[in-house]
Amino acid sequence: MNILQPAPNDSRKERIKNGNSSLWSGSNDLSASVFLEYNEKYFLVKAVVRDDTRGERSGKMQAFSGDGIELFIDTAINSNLANNSYDVLTTQVVLGVPTSDFPEPLCTIKNLRMNTNNPPDLRIVVENTATGYSAFLAIPWNYLGGLPASGQIIGFDLALNDSDSKACEIQMIWSGEKNNWQQRVKFGRLKIK
Repeated sequence: MNILQPAPNDSRKERIKNGNSSLWSGSNDLSASVFLEYNEKYFLVKAVVRDDTRGERSGKMQAFSGDGIELFIDTAINSNLANNSYDVLTTQVVLGVPTSDFPEPLCTIKNLRMNTNNPPDLRIVVENTATGYSAFLAIPWNYLGGLPASGQIIGFDLALNDSDSKACEIQMIWSGEKNNWQQRVKFGRLKIK
């Protein structure tokens, strides 16, 4: 396995965006430890999320509307910097964790090449824990435009979505902003080792 590391000079500030920060009551309410690795076939993400109140999604096919994780990956982040919009190598991955109403995880992969739910080569494991949930994703590199070269800098961001009822009320973002779903300019950076 290979470890991914934040690129030099990258801001790693935990922020609350796209929600009312007065709704966040601390790390037991919503926080996570996230581990990133890769191999020749998969980009691997493991998250251990603390979430004191689990909510529901607004609809079965709306992964973004409830508790979950969003990943933003651009395997050519330093190309075409004048264009803030997604290009063919920019991908959004949205994992909606199981709820009482929708007991199966839902993962949406969205880019200019595909927009699909739970594609066949994606591996998803989500387990409830005493303090929230853990999630493991193995995302095929071919969904992301291919395996980057060793030493390459890629764009990456991660958001935690929190729903204590039936809508996403808080979104915590590692580097970017609430418009990550359509703009790539504020993604953080990872270096492929």
